Amino acid sequence: MTASRALARPRLRRAVGTFAAGGAVLFAGTVLSACGNSARSLAQQACTHVDASLATLAKAQSTADPAAAQQLTKQAYTELLRATPIAAQAARVDGQWQALEFSISEANRVPEAQLAPSLRALCASAQRSVFNQVPPPTAPPTTRSAP
Repeated sequence: MTASRALARPRLRRAVGTFAAGGAVLFAGTVLSACGNSARSLAQQACTHVDASLATLAKAQSTADPAAAQQLTKQAYTELLRATPIAAQAARVDGQWQALEFSISEANRVPEAQLAPSLRALCASAQRSVFNQVPPPTAPPTTRSAP
């Protein structure tokens, strides 16, 4: 074995070890970030844009100046477009959010004012947690009368 090969092996081992450790850290980071990006939390993020858009649209509808109303309507549409990729990611993670993604994507064909009731309902469901629901009432005790 030559001297250069003997020196190359420890360097190779260090490089492989460093690469493996870096890969493990990257993998752990990816897994942990995926936990934080649940479909519901992604839907909630999309709904922050939807809510801002609907608020701007409400301002546009109550504005007397047509030019200002048109500008606010454009701002509302732009804000709604920001929700599109987030809603798409939520739908990819969990199919139950496909309706949210679809409703947002329809904004390029349907006026946002017509989509507003659907968007409100979908975003309200994103805010409700199955863990915060009131349990169903218990059935009243049955009493048997003697025959």
